Amino acid sequence: MHRLGTAVLAALIGTALLTATAPAAQAAEPSTFLATHNSYSGNVDGAKGPIAGQLNRGVRFIELDVHDNGYATAHDYGIGHSSPGDLVDHAGNPASNNLRDWLALVNTWSTAHPTAAPIMVMLDLKDDLTDNATWNATR
Repeated sequence: MHRLGTAVLAALIGTALLTATAPAAQAAEPSTFLATHNSYSGNVDGAKGPIAGQLNRGVRFIELDVHDNGYATAHDYGIGHSSPGDLVDHAGNPASNNLRDWLALVNTWSTAHPTAAPIMVMLDLKDDLTDNATWNATR
């Protein structure tokens, strides 16, 4: 699927999920929410700031570019634009490029703000998952 199509599809699913959770007594209306593109890049390619700051300002759609190449070494997926670590702003964010650490950050923020609206995380797969010889090559 084209990259823009993936983002639009994710946004529509998010809107449907938010709308579907409306109380039965209320008429369901489309929901809108703030989103950031390349959320991990913070102030490297814009002025988004760290993930927690984005969430504090009402962002509820976070996008993380994910790479599977290097999984065997890191034992995790890496985040970054063209490669793990590319355009990643670690200031106020996890010190690693490991997806697990970035998802933990979102989870920690969400746990600390139980009345906040749901957070949607889009994982934009940047590597061709078929370029590994076998499924075990990504492990």
